[in-house]
Amino acid sequence: MKKVLCVLCVLGVLSFVAPAFAATVVTLNGLDIQASGLSGASAIPNGSTATKQTDEDGSTDIATDSYADSQFVIAGSGLTPGAAYYLNGASLALAEANSAATLPAICIATKSTVCRKFGHWTTTGLTAGAIYYVSPSVAGGITATQPGTAGQFIQQIGVASSTTQLEIMPALAVEDL
Repeated sequence: MKKVLCVLCVLGVLSFVAPAFAATVVTLNGLDIQASGLSGASAIPNGSTATKQTDEDGSTDIATDSYADSQFVIAGSGLTPGAAYYLNGASLALAEANSAATLPAICIATKSTVCRKFGHWTTTGLTAGAIYYVSPSVAGGITATQPGTAGQFIQQIGVASSTTQLEIMPALAVEDL
């Protein structure tokens, strides 16, 4: 059995083992990555260059020249870490739950060049166990208080697994009040 890298494995969510196949092994900072003959997010194609990046929050991203964690992050520039973003055409813009035009939020910036669609973000001041929502009053803001005023919208963006860790999992369903 050959071990195959999958994004959820890197995130520590899942362990995945595939049947034996001819594999290319890339050693990256002591991490053996094996893949060949696969397609999709779990494969690092033959001939690709792999890099390991550790974010400010200590999380690790594995990227290649042909697959840059695109299933879980959107590259950007000038992003505000901790802010929720929606797609405005082909660009990211600050989400706000006071208008259907600025929703749904699809990611949270974890640094000025990365907006994470799924995974975790390390910060401070969270309420452990609380569900976080896109703020209806601060562009890009998130709040543990569910919007409740007419004209606002409810969109869950994640849940705090501790006072310093937000599990990013934006709900694409948006409820209007």
